[in-house]
Amino acid sequence: MLTLRPTGLLPLVTDSLPVRLLPTELLSGTPIRSRDITLGDDPGINGQLWDPQRIDITAQQGTWERWTVRADRRSRSILEGGDVPDP
Repeated sequence: MLTLRPTGLLPLVTDSLPVRLLPTELLSGTPIRSRDITLGDDPGINGQLWDPQRIDITAQQGTWERWTVRADRRSRSILEGGDVPDP
């Protein structure tokens, strides 16, 4: 399970983030789906207010998807449950 939880607080880290990943950091293979996720001014995803009881996105276990997350402004978010490789 992957949980993206907007907290509405200022970011603790203000270092600039890379615009894109280096090719060696990309997973091999083809994503089964690409999704556009928009974070607006109100806490929520794709125009829906955040509700901890609602599941916004489901994905098939054992596959990978390419998510493009856009935000109009900086916001602190917590990403839980994702398998992130060690640097």
